[in-house]
Amino acid sequence: MLVSGGRRGLDIELRPADLVAATGAVVAPVARD
Repeated sequence: MLVSGGRRGLDIELRPADLVAATGAVVAPVARD
C-alpha cells in the first residue's frame, strides 16, 4: 500500500501490517453482510 510521505512526489510503500504497527491503528470490520 502507498501512503503520502507528506511532500509532493514522496510516497512510502508499506505492507498493511507495517502501517498498522507504525501508526498504532485499530483494525475493525466495517462491512455488512
